[in-house]
Amino acid sequence: MRRKTTLLRRILLALVATFGCVDCHGRGASASQAAELTTATVADASAIAADAGPSAQPPPPAAWVDAVRGERWAEAAMLLEALPEPERARPELRFVAARVASALGKSPEVVRLLDGLDAALPRSVNEVRSMRAEAALEAGPFAVAAEYFASSKRPRDLAKAALAMNRAGDAQAARAVADRAVKAAAKSPRDEALARATRARIGGRSPVAVEDWTWLLVHAPSSPEAAEADAALVTLGARLSAKDLLASIHALLDKGSGKQALDAIERAKKRSDVSRRELDRAHAAALYKAHEFAKAARAFQKLAQSGSKTQADDLYYAARSLARSGDPTAALRMHREIARRFPKTVFADRSLLFSGRLLAQQGKYREAADAFAVAIHTLPRGENRADAELEHALALLSSGALANQARRALGGLARAAKSADEAGKLEELEGVAALRAGDKDGAVQIWSAVVRAHPLSWAALLARARLGQVGAVVPPLLEPPADAKSEAPLHPELPDPAAFYFSLGLDREAESALASSERESTASYGDRANEALCGMYGKFATAKRRYRLGASAVTAALLARAPSDADRWAWDCVYPRPYSDDVASLEKQLDLPQGLVHAVTRQESAFDPTIISPAHAVGLMQLMPQTADKLADELSMNRADVELTHGPTNLKLGAHYLRKLLGSFEKSLPLAIAAYNAGPSAVGEWLVGATDLDADVWVARIPFDETRSYVARVLGNLARYEWLAGGDVAVLRLPVELPRAVRPSSDLY
Repeated sequence: MRRKTTLLRRILLALVATFGCVDCHGRGASASQAAELTTATVADASAIAADAGPSAQPPPPAAWVDAVRGERWAEAAMLLEALPEPERARPELRFVAARVASALGKSPEVVRLLDGLDAALPRSVNEVRSMRAEAALEAGPFAVAAEYFASSKRPRDLAKAALAMNRAGDAQAARAVADRAVKAAAKSPRDEALARATRARIGGRSPVAVEDWTWLLVHAPSSPEAAEADAALVTLGARLSAKDLLASIHALLDKGSGKQALDAIERAKKRSDVSRRELDRAHAAALYKAHEFAKAARAFQKLAQSGSKTQADDLYYAARSLARSGDPTAALRMHREIARRFPKTVFADRSLLFSGRLLAQQGKYREAADAFAVAIHTLPRGENRADAELEHALALLSSGALANQARRALGGLARAAKSADEAGKLEELEGVAALRAGDKDGAVQIWSAVVRAHPLSWAALLARARLGQVGAVVPPLLEPPADAKSEAPLHPELPDPAAFYFSLGLDREAESALASSERESTASYGDRANEALCGMYGKFATAKRRYRLGASAVTAALLARAPSDADRWAWDCVYPRPYSDDVASLEKQLDLPQGLVHAVTRQESAFDPTIISPAHAVGLMQLMPQTADKLADELSMNRADVELTHGPTNLKLGAHYLRKLLGSFEKSLPLAIAAYNAGPSAVGEWLVGATDLDADVWVARIPFDETRSYVARVLGNLARYEWLAGGDVAVLRLPVELPRAVRPSSDLY
């Protein structure tokens, strides 16, 4: 009897640990839920204890909750299977087991587990029906999936309904719903590609199927749905017209899919009805997009020699290709020729700008300054003119004896800057110019002001490094907190049904449930509703909605000072740490700076694990599938198991890629982060010939606005995460100079 009582007590304690308790500070279910769940399990637990043998030691239920929360689906499945049968039969456990089975692709099991749960779990009826429909689409009954998806107006759901109807044998209804899906997707190219591919598969040999496969190749040739279109048209005895074929190739080029375009061009060359001139121009462009720059240079030069109307265009891209193939001298000569021969064209304007850049890239800063001065005089007001003015100031700064001119130019640009962030970066560079001009006191004054006015920004980090370099007093990275609020920090409890999902480890479902009831959930918190919501979202392993809420609710002024206990929530909301255990383990294992993975994730995806970019980069760290495949091979991961919308997997691969970049660039954060955005080969090109390798100057000279901004934002994010972890002393001091003679290793991609 004593043994049975002890086992019963152990089971009850484990169940409470799983489903929540009264004093859990919001980490489990609400008090009423805990009472409901625990009371309901007493009879089951008694039966288990009565039947248990001497060696019965069931794994603690909390273990599977942790596995589910960490999205370790195979582990969660094993732990759930090890639970006693009466416990597994509970509706809550069947629901979470179905969610785990769904993640593992076990559709028949999902359908079985969800049977009858609509009535047993009224709070989750929508989720039950949605999950069951997705599983039934694969495993049947197809009528269940068809009925569910056909009730939606979303094109993706309608496409699924059509597919389910076709599998159920109702081809006529399937075609009608597929037509609705295509019509509904007219304003979304990605949805339209899916809808048309579905209709084409259903259509068999019909003219509509031919039309849809053709549309995919012409309008969405780089989409996953277009992959089967070529073979499908061959099977149907059809092919693209010459006009459509060229349109397909140009669509691939517009998406940057150079290698796919090269393959399409090779196939097109076998046809006699396609313009050879058009194919030759497309071939040169495809070589450039595929980073085969030496071949692209020769191809564009050959086109230019033919004397066509596109000669200026062809020469310009020949020059760009020469520069990227490692021949800046020939590229400079060609850019000057373009500016001389075609002075009234946009290519002349661009060539003036690139002439200055090529000179600066070779360390010829005085000549570069002269070239940029000509460009400023010639270029109309606009983006190219603004770039020329900045790069002119940078060339003056790096040229040696012209630092005073650089100081005046940078000061003027800072005063005219359109944003405080941009002004801060220009002011920091103005301080560099002051120092190089011999005005140390003026430089210290400028940098000190930057640290105070733009706290924890890229500009402030560099200003701090510069102050340390000259032995000046470094101001605190943040001003002390304002007068503390009288209110104590909130510890809000989750509302139902978010608390229910959270108690099962289903944080994505909990996040979605809370997002649909934010107003009702915070009605009692008055003007502290945002604080309460951020606290609620902070319980989840995910952070998509929490970050978006923080970005809209938290003011810049609140982040300009060190947080007090009362407003620390705002910082945590804007700088969340999703999948914190996984990330901490990766950063320790790979010797990455603490906070770097979250700093990159914040900039790449805003913590959305399922987001896919127009270029098909996927997930939290926006990995390209081909990059992920190579990383998976290096880590001995089965490619079939790599799901990039799975948060922990995406973070693991992204963290390993960051480690590769840091290893290749001698642990330089600015270089590695620039390479993460623009590619390691581009960073290697920007380093060749550069003699002024001060980090602030080199980053400001990056020729891509996106990459310049990216480096600054990611390192600003990193500084915030470091400060949250340990205050001023935890924020890394960035080296003023970048490592010299560093080049990307040959195994980078």
